[in-house]
Amino acid sequence: MKAATFISRTKLSPLDIHIKGFSAEDFSGDFLLLLSNHIGHCRKLHISGGDLEGLTRVLQCISSLPVPLLSSIRLSTEDEVEFHEQIFPSGAPRLTTVYLDSPCLFTIHQCLSAFRSVTYFRFENLGIEPKDGGRYIAFRDCLMAMPSLNHLELDFEFFEVSQSSLPITLPTLRFLLVDPESCGLLLSCVQAACLATLSIAACDEDGDVFDIPDELEIRYPSLKHLILTNVVVPSDRSDNFPDLRVFAGKFPDVERLTCLVIAENGFYNIEYFSASILFGSRDARIAYGKVTPQWPKLQTMAIKSDHMHGLNACRLERVILKLREVRHPIRQFMLPIKSLSQLSDKDRTKVGRLVELQEFAIDWPTPFLRED
Repeated sequence: MKAATFISRTKLSPLDIHIKGFSAEDFSGDFLLLLSNHIGHCRKLHISGGDLEGLTRVLQCISSLPVPLLSSIRLSTEDEVEFHEQIFPSGAPRLTTVYLDSPCLFTIHQCLSAFRSVTYFRFENLGIEPKDGGRYIAFRDCLMAMPSLNHLELDFEFFEVSQSSLPITLPTLRFLLVDPESCGLLLSCVQAACLATLSIAACDEDGDVFDIPDELEIRYPSLKHLILTNVVVPSDRSDNFPDLRVFAGKFPDVERLTCLVIAENGFYNIEYFSASILFGSRDARIAYGKVTPQWPKLQTMAIKSDHMHGLNACRLERVILKLREVRHPIRQFMLPIKSLSQLSDKDRTKVGRLVELQEFAIDWPTPFLRED
């Protein structure tokens, strides 16, 4: 086996192990012995795309061994991952990044001693509902057992709990991504006084805007940056946009708004889109006539899209001037380079006198972008 040869040659050098698309038969006794002999100098252990029996065999082989260098672990199989014994009971002092796909929440407590230093954490394919109250408690206990948790990503198949459920208090959390089911209910459960960046989906697969009921109280006093993913521009008209006022109502004090846009017909007008978002109307032409903008503290608007139809400097200038009339603090637009390149030097200078124009860039942490 090539993998065995490679691991053998590393000797005591720091080692990254990626195991993908495996079955239990791939893990012979000799290979498991080799793995256990080298796990002590492993930095990354990523196991994905295989069967549960194979993953279980690996965990049984290594879970009791010291892992002084381990900094990242990713576990993913086709089935729910159960932890039958304590994982790294002596601790994992350098473990900062954890990705768990379909974990069994009733056995997740077996991992908690290893998660004390974790700062980046992602749960994938979770399901929680009222009749399984124990799942919510286990989920809550797991998150609250990580005292250094800074960055959290949660992907649910479904999330349904009572509004009177015990809150999830995460005092060190600064970045939260929720994708996408029952977003509002989950956000009302999470208490994170230091949360600075929140990423949530704006629309579902059909292009309908997710609703956050008025009765759900969501309070993030430190929130400055709202990232709206899956902002769907319908295919019927390029100047008719999703109604995102629900997010302006729930998060009125953000200073930066990032929209990741999907245009169903492949194009739309960025200046109309900006007017629609800032003035709160699906029809951008109506938005131009409004005098009270949303997002009264917004300083930066960022837009990313693979498709964009032109950028009309005169119309964008009109949007900005309308905001200036009511002393709105907008000072920066971050736009795709394809759009900025369509502006002439003269137009770019003209708009640049009113706001700073920057090329869009993802400048927030993305620790779970696939490496394998």
